[in-house]
Amino acid sequence: MTWYPCKPTPGGPPGGRLHLQLAADPAWAQEPKFDGVRCIASVSKGWVTLTSRTGKPLLASAEVVESLRDGPTATYDCELVRRHVLWVFDAPNSLNFWAGRRALLELEPWSAAVRLVPLLEGMAGYTEALDMGAEGVVFKRRSSPYPQATRIGKLTRNWFKIKGATP
Repeated sequence: MTWYPCKPTPGGPPGGRLHLQLAADPAWAQEPKFDGVRCIASVSKGWVTLTSRTGKPLLASAEVVESLRDGPTATYDCELVRRHVLWVFDAPNSLNFWAGRRALLELEPWSAAVRLVPLLEGMAGYTEALDMGAEGVVFKRRSSPYPQATRIGKLTRNWFKIKGATP
């Protein structure tokens, strides 16, 4: 695959050619990117801890905390939106993106306060993300390892964030 700069094209989709390439490539998954605070949610024996990617404690609504408390012992990589909705998008202890996705799917049903980020498909994915209230999309190479080894929150050549104006 030839990589092009992630630069908007006037009248074209956000992210220019890169967005077009990744949306058409089955090796990449596409998820909505919500405008919130990136956090790690840890649940163990009824205790819930929410921390920022720098390790600072975060506050969430009672609905978010109760929904997590009722779930299994786990660690989630999430986006906390206005303290009322926690969008879960990864399981950091998994070997790779797909292993994490399978683990998250086994935890359903989710609640109104704690939701699993859906996978989007094809060129309509960006518009679908905006319709959900997202600010853009994140493309993740399906075979990529979880980037915890570098730094939680750091995008790599295996993860690309594209946000901006609607196409």
